[in-house]
Amino acid sequence: MKIDADTLPLDEVEIRADSTGQMMTVVGVVGVVASLFLLSLDAPSTPLILSILFLVLGIWRTKNPFVTFRHDHFETKMALAAGHHKLLYSEVVQIETTSKQVMSIHYREHNSDTDAAPKRVKIPLKALKEPERLRCINEFRARLPESLFVES
Repeated sequence: MKIDADTLPLDEVEIRADSTGQMMTVVGVVGVVASLFLLSLDAPSTPLILSILFLVLGIWRTKNPFVTFRHDHFETKMALAAGHHKLLYSEVVQIETTSKQVMSIHYREHNSDTDAAPKRVKIPLKALKEPERLRCINEFRARLPESLFVES
């Protein structure tokens, strides 16, 4: 499927997972304070390490984009240790949304065989606040043909 480049929105849009990032940051800060108190009582340092991990992940989620929409492609990076996906809009063959909780994007790379099974990227929409969730869905709808969208 070929998409006319003149009809694509030109602006770059970033969607951030602020709700889970803020929650993880708060849990991390509370955990660090509680762990420091427990360390003064000669407790093990495992809670401190986990709390610092939550703090780092929370700050990372708040500061880094979850999904970035560009002129001819979009990029996803949903977790610090997860892979980075960069997909052309023309590679997308189907977008499936399940109860507004998970968006599955089925795609076939241009250099793959035409009868190869599509690959899939899942975007957990529940990690986004409601306005960001709607904005993410609307950005996909604005940049891709309506025929690709399937509700489950």
